Amino acid sequence: HYHASQGESLSVSCEAWGDPQPRVWWSKVEARSLVSLVTRGDPAMLSLRGLARADTGEYVCQVSRGQC
Repeated sequence: HYHASQGESLSVSCEAWGDPQPRVWWSKVEARSLVSLVTRGDPAMLSLRGLARADTGEYVCQVSRGQC
C-alpha cells in the first residue's frame, strides 16, 4: 500500500522479467472494472503528479508474455 497527500507526487514500479520481454501496463479499478492507464516513458513505472481526490483507489500492474 502507498499513501500520498493531495498535491503530492507518487511513483510506483512493476518489475517483470522474461524472454521475450513481457508487456507491462497499468490499470485503475473503477466500479468493479479495470480502466487502462496511459504511461509515458517506461511502461513499468506509474507516475502520478499533483494528486487529487479522484486519484484515490486501487491500481493494478498487469503483465503479458504474448503479443497483446
